[in-house]
Amino acid sequence: MSEYFLKLPGDSQPRAYSEYEVREFLGQGVIDSKTLTWKQGMEGWQPVAQVLPPMSPVWEETQDQEGKDQPEEQQYRLRYPLNGLAKLSILACFVLLPFMLWSSWIVFFQQCRQL
Repeated sequence: MSEYFLKLPGDSQPRAYSEYEVREFLGQGVIDSKTLTWKQGMEGWQPVAQVLPPMSPVWEETQDQEGKDQPEEQQYRLRYPLNGLAKLSILACFVLLPFMLWSSWIVFFQQCRQL
């Protein structure tokens, strides 16, 4: 298998990658088709688009079929609806508020008795 030498963003030196890895980088947007690459037997650095061999039609059809089999992305939904959380927080206020007032009254009453 051929090794392609690329200098990825953030790399200080070019490194060797397999054809599969180079295609993955292209698909993920890490590199573009104009990124320069070199492999053994070449005279100089050339854009990736000119160096990579074309993909076989069988492989392309397989990739297209895999893409169709995957479910579409679903919209993100909150686990709990916001209106339910709002009702719960109001209820918590009505339950907790009397206890807070009662405990404050006890602390205040104790402070007054000590004076």
